[in-house]
Amino acid sequence: MNSAQIHLALSHFPLFGILIGLLILAYGYIFKKEQLSLTALIIFVVTAVIAIPVFLTGEDAGEIIKNLPGVSDSLKEAHEELAEKVIWLIGLLGVLSAAALYAWLKIRHKFNLACLIVLAVALISFGFLVKVGNSGGQIRHTEIRSSENPQNQ
Repeated sequence: MNSAQIHLALSHFPLFGILIGLLILAYGYIFKKEQLSLTALIIFVVTAVIAIPVFLTGEDAGEIIKNLPGVSDSLKEAHEELAEKVIWLIGLLGVLSAAALYAWLKIRHKFNLACLIVLAVALISFGFLVKVGNSGGQIRHTEIRSSENPQNQ
């Protein structure tokens, strides 16, 4: 398996991991279901860990596909630049989720506040991940490229 295959195989996990965790955490927070909140926090930590190999294989994946027909350097660069920012956001989400788990264990009265902060960061992370996923998809899927930008064609 080469870097491009690994990148493609894992690249959807962060997006869907955060979406699923976000939905579970929101439900757990709203309905005061602590076990669901804990489950979501664990999902976020695992998702942050999985995001590392996704990010690390991205550059090599770009090198593998650079000479394929229809691959745009500007789209690859835009995707890479956005991914470089988002990996830090996902890392922050993972660290905050681990801190919230610690709060549940040691500082119970701070757990709800920690979950609320994680929920906000997860929502922001999800929004940026959608942008990263879309920009990555545009590299090889001409059908989703913007027709308003001729450089993307």
